[in-house]
Amino acid sequence: MNKIRQMLWNVISSGLPSSGDIEVLRKVVLQNLMFLVGGPCLFLFIFVAYTKEDILLAAVDSTVLVFLIALFVYLRKTGNYRRTGALGTTVAGLLFTFQIAHGGMGQTVLIWSLTYPLIALFLLGTKRGGQMSLLLLGLAIAIFILGKEVSWLVVYQTDLIVRFIAVYIIIFFFSFTMEKVRYNVYGQMETSNLELQKALAKVQEGTSALAESNRELRVEITDRRRAEESLRESEELLRNYLDNAPDGIFMIDLEGNFLYGNRKCEEITGYGREELIGKNFLELNLLSENSLNIAVQLLQVNTEGRATGPDEIDVISKEGRLIPVEINTNVVQRKGQRIVIASVRDIKERKQASMELQISLAKLRKAMGGIIQAMSLTIETRDPYTSGHQRRVADLARSIAHEMGLPEDQVDGLRMAGIVHDLGKIAVPAEILSKPTKLSNIELALIKVHPQTSYDILKDIDFPWPVAEIVFQHHERMDGSGYPRGLKGDAIFLEARILMVADVVEAMASHRPYRPALGIDKALEEISQNKGILYDPEVVEVCLRLFRKKGYRFN
Repeated sequence: MNKIRQMLWNVISSGLPSSGDIEVLRKVVLQNLMFLVGGPCLFLFIFVAYTKEDILLAAVDSTVLVFLIALFVYLRKTGNYRRTGALGTTVAGLLFTFQIAHGGMGQTVLIWSLTYPLIALFLLGTKRGGQMSLLLLGLAIAIFILGKEVSWLVVYQTDLIVRFIAVYIIIFFFSFTMEKVRYNVYGQMETSNLELQKALAKVQEGTSALAESNRELRVEITDRRRAEESLRESEELLRNYLDNAPDGIFMIDLEGNFLYGNRKCEEITGYGREELIGKNFLELNLLSENSLNIAVQLLQVNTEGRATGPDEIDVISKEGRLIPVEINTNVVQRKGQRIVIASVRDIKERKQASMELQISLAKLRKAMGGIIQAMSLTIETRDPYTSGHQRRVADLARSIAHEMGLPEDQVDGLRMAGIVHDLGKIAVPAEILSKPTKLSNIELALIKVHPQTSYDILKDIDFPWPVAEIVFQHHERMDGSGYPRGLKGDAIFLEARILMVADVVEAMASHRPYRPALGIDKALEEISQNKGILYDPEVVEVCLRLFRKKGYRFN
């Protein structure tokens, strides 16, 4: 039974398309049913025709059977249901017409002919199927009318053919109406199906959008998890760095309450983290009185949103030790609240090293001053008539520099240069230095070499100031008439311009072996008359002010 059912299903489903169109499926299934039912019926008609020795009817039925089998094979191979439906309906109509006309099967053929409107309308639709059905009806009426005049036509009884025509018309209109209703229903179904497909498309579109949103959400969640994990790692790294930082790091609110302190902070203050957090620095008495005032000022700056530092304060540890620290502060946002994050560095060792360095530097400068003083005294022992000249020039130069507002370090360098500015005279014979008469040109040339000699002696000594160059230039003049290089204007160091004025004033005001002292007034007249020509005008004005208004005198 299963094999028979499977075989019947194979026949019915032959040629079914893959499109899934209901109308197409219906027509193909109807054609297959027509083949399945019509084939055996035709075979029976052929058998009866041969039994009655009706060769013409048997031949026609055999031909139709062969044609029907061919259509079935064609449908199965090509799936062209339209062509097989049209050809099958046409052949069935011709067969029924012939059988009605021939009458070989009697009333049986009339009964079978009544199924034609159903076949034609269902396979070809209301228009072409209705035309084919009406055509068969017209042929049946024509056969009835012409049956008396054509010898081979079999004319049925009048009441029988009339009943056939009446039933045929009823079946036709019933089938036409049903097909029309089916067509309308199918149209509505098609419209509903189209709307359903549109709705389904929108649902699919919404589903796709939802899937895309879901995918993006998953990606966003994944990215957020990674970001959170990265943030946790960063926070852990930052926490480890803060806890193990070489400087003390603490956080306080703008009222001075501790929020955090690292290990170095614990080490500096001597307080554990749990002792610091939540306490105010005033409550813990962490600062000396002077440092407390500084801390209050720093916190006031922080309340204005500004950073501070570096500043130095003294921290009092838990054990009472005074620890000098350097502090830097900054204001940051934390959970919507402004807080101060500060770093403190223990500078006790640095201050101690700096103090030792200052002491060493002071000793070194003192030693250097002693050496320079010794060198200066060496020159003066060879020229007793100019004893104290270099010291007096250095003192006047230093006073002029102070009056001009030069930095203290620059003043120290100028004083050092003043003390040794005639060091090169060590190479000049003593008899020339102390000669009581006018010097010859050769002797004067020897004297003019002393700036170069001074420079050669001093240039390799690593002074913190350009002492050698200042000494080298102290006999230059603003107009270029000086020696040994004939420099002029701004090419001459400011210190050298000061030193040259102090040297001229002291030399003219003091005794020399070849002349008596000319006096301070003559000296001031010299620099005043040559102000802006030989000497720097600003230096001259300051020097004149020192002597005339501030009562400066040589010791």
